[in-house]
Amino acid sequence: MGQPALGQEFLDGQAGAIVGATPGAVGTAAGQSQLRNVAQAIGIALMVHPEIYLSYRESQFSGPNVTDDGLAQLLNGWVDSFADWIKRLS
Repeated sequence: MGQPALGQEFLDGQAGAIVGATPGAVGTAAGQSQLRNVAQAIGIALMVHPEIYLSYRESQFSGPNVTDDGLAQLLNGWVDSFADWIKRLS
């Protein structure tokens, strides 16, 4: 009888999601693609919609605070969707 992959018994079936931000237009898409492959390989139940690919602009933030209303609304909606995803898997 084989052993599960390291961490698999802990993460298998757990809710997960990926969000990223880069200064360029496509950098986070490439990074998220790689992370998605790893997460699926170890059994994380990824939320696939909505997806967020952010082009980071310093003007949208003041320290850790989001100052852009549109971005804040987008992020809050995403967090609500992720909370719903967690509930669905519980």
